[in-house]
Parts: sequence; C-alpha cells; structure tokens
Amino acid sequence: MGTRGSGGPDYQIHPPRKEAYCRIFDLKQCPLPLIPRLPNTPKAMAPITILLVCLAGSTHTVIVALRDGSKSMVEQAATSPKIAGHVISQEELRLRLGGNETLRTLDRSSLEKMLDDARDLEARFDPTGAAALRTAMITAFDTCPRPSPDVTALVATAMQDAAAALLSEGQTNKALDAAKATLQRFPDTMVDSSRHPPDVVDLFDHAKHNLASGPHANVSLVAKIPGTFVIEGARPTIVTAAIVVALPIGRYRVWWVGESGTSLPHWFNVTTERAAIEIEPSWETKTELVPVVSLACTDTCADDLRSLGQRVGANRAIGVGGGDSYDVDVATGETHPWQQPLSADQQAALEMAVRPQFSPWYLVPVGVGQFAQDRPFFGGGYAAAQAGLLAWHLYTWQRHATAVDENDHAAEPNLRSQRNLSAILFYSSIAASVVEALIVGWATGK
Repeated sequence: MGTRGSGGPDYQIHPPRKEAYCRIFDLKQCPLPLIPRLPNTPKAMAPITILLVCLAGSTHTVIVALRDGSKSMVEQAATSPKIAGHVISQEELRLRLGGNETLRTLDRSSLEKMLDDARDLEARFDPTGAAALRTAMITAFDTCPRPSPDVTALVATAMQDAAAALLSEGQTNKALDAAKATLQRFPDTMVDSSRHPPDVVDLFDHAKHNLASGPHANVSLVAKIPGTFVIEGARPTIVTAAIVVALPIGRYRVWWVGESGTSLPHWFNVTTERAAIEIEPSWETKTELVPVVSLACTDTCADDLRSLGQRVGANRAIGVGGGDSYDVDVATGETHPWQQPLSADQQAALEMAVRPQFSPWYLVPVGVGQFAQDRPFFGGGYAAAQAGLLAWHLYTWQRHATAVDENDHAAEPNLRSQRNLSAILFYSSIAASVVEALIVGWATGK
C-alpha cells in the first residue's frame, strides 16, 4: 500500500520472531505484518527508486483465480511458456496485498479456548506459557485479513490480560506500555472491572491519559466510493469518501466497509508527518487472499485485474477460471483471452487422441514404430536390443564361416548352433517390435 504516484509500496520488514507461539500456530517464520512506509521522506525514496529500476528491466506477472478458479489452475497457468520473467508467487501477493505471507481465517471458538488456556496457565503459576498463548493470539490476529468483531474483542481481552499480568508481577513500566499498546489498537475496549482489580483499571486510565497527551499525527483516508473507514479496534467513522483522523504515533490497520463488502487490510505507520492512505473498494472488496488469491468479478474482471496489477507492481495480470480467462497489460489496459496450458495428463490424453491406429512406420523395426507413437523409451530399448543382437549374430556368423573355410570339424557344430540361436533371437526381436507397435496402435490409436 502506498500513496498515489509512489510507483508501488515500500515495505519495512520486521525481523521474524522465534517464540513458543510459532509452534502453537504452526507459523513457519512467525513474521510480523509488513508496515508500509509512506514515501514522504527522503529516507523512503531510496527503496522505491531501487524497486523502479529493478522493475524497468524485467516483466513481473501476477496470476490470480477468478470466481470459479482454483489454486491448481493458478499453478498450472504459471507453467505456461507464454509467460516470461518473474511470476509473483501467492506468498508475495499476500505480502503485498495483506501485509503478511501467511494469512488465515480465525474462528471465535479457537481463540476463546486459547484465552481460557492462558488464564488457566496463569492460575497455575505459569506466566511464561500464558504470555506465549496471548502472543500467539495477537500474531494470528495480525494474519487475519478480515477479522470479525467477536475475534477482535477476544484479542483485545488477551492484550488486557497481558498488561494485567505484568502489573501483578510488579513490572509497572512494561505493564503501562502493554496497556498503551492495547488502547492504541483497541481504543474503545473497556476494562472488565469484574475480573480485574482497581489497580488494573487505574493502569488503563493512566495509559489512556498518556496516549491522549502524547504526540499525534493526521492521517488522510481516501476512497473512490463513499463508505465507512474502520481503523482497527476503533468505532467506525461516518460514511464518507474521504476523512482526516488524528491518531497517536504507532502502527495501524484500516479497512473500508460499504454495501459491496470490506476492503483489503491496509497497514500503515503514523509518524510525526501526515500520512495518506488510498483504498480502492471497487476491486478490493472482491478480492480474497486465502486459500488462494482470487477475484470474485463478473463484468469488470479486466479492469479489476489491471487495478490489482498496479497495486502489486506487476506489468501483466492474468485471471484464470473455469469460464472466461483474461490476460491484461497493466500499463495499457489491453486485454486478451488467456489460453490455459494443458496439464501433463491433458497433454497425454490429447496425444493419444490424435495417434493413428495404423502407420507404415509401425512396420519398421529397430524402434522406429515406437518413436512414431511418441514412446521414445520403448523405441530406444528396441533399438539398443536389436543393435546388440545384430552385432552378436554377425560375430557368430563370421566365426562359423571361418571354421567351415578352415575345415575345423570339431568347432563347427557348436559355432553353427550359436549362429542359428543369434539369428533366431535377432529376427524374433524385429518381429516383436513390429507386432508390439501394431498392437499399441490398434489399441490406443484413432
């Protein structure tokens, strides 16, 4: 995500964490979401310049599934010889569109169990295990592209519990930081006074005062279609196409919500300078990131593919589905139908379908008939076997002829037997290769 005219997103990558929650949630690298750094400072311009130089000399292709497409169809399209240059992988796409390579959907029941397990561990004096579970919840929440309100509330509760646990351990400064982080992400959350003692309520009141008196910066949120901008954990804004909000310094995620659905998540940093986020609901609300990046489009597929390609910095956007498929030039918008390459099984079936039942080549030995049937393994085998048998037959024939010329009556009978045997095997192999080619042609040809 970037500002208009930036030439593409500039991502600031946090180093991967290797903590207990990696194993709990089966996260391969446990990456934190990428934070798009807005290109409004000289420091941010260098990566963008490098990106543009790299893109200028190569072709980047993005392939997504359409409404009735599938992951296998996307993978099959990526093997087409008609695609040159770099094909943006599904992991890269999720990274650029959703802020994380590993995205998942979350359900309320699994998070409720994790929250209860964390509280149970804490009651059994295992604060390390409880902290790991709560961290896993937060990490999983960051990898959910469109979390439900119930899921959001559970994660906010987990962060509250984490701050309360630090306070009970006497780590006041860390507890205050945790409370501020909770209120920054979930400013409308209320502390459960029936569960937490008054000192925890006071902690969050103090954190709220610190955030309110701390540095803020304005963020411009813009969309081409009026809707509601939902900043993570905060109350929805009014229905509008553009709004400016003041937020404490930190990291946020925002969505556009309207009649057509919910946009992709947009991660951004709030610094001391004003940031600008532009959301394109026309295609983002149709885009799913899991289990495969796909567009649920109908009449506007070409335009949606072009917009998606522009977002991820691609030169070419291809959409594959069971119906119409599209090949779009992102720069010009020129669109052509996309012809999906055949799979290995489809190619074999096609070759078998066009194979003739009979061909004069089938009568030629030394594997020629097999090669004519596109069976090089069998053709090579027959050729090598018959060449060896021919060499042996010529050798035994020459030795027998020499014995006859020299009147070697003792050796002649044995040499004659070898000559006859080699001849039988050689001519039998010729007959076998011809008969085999005829049978295969009759059984599989058309």
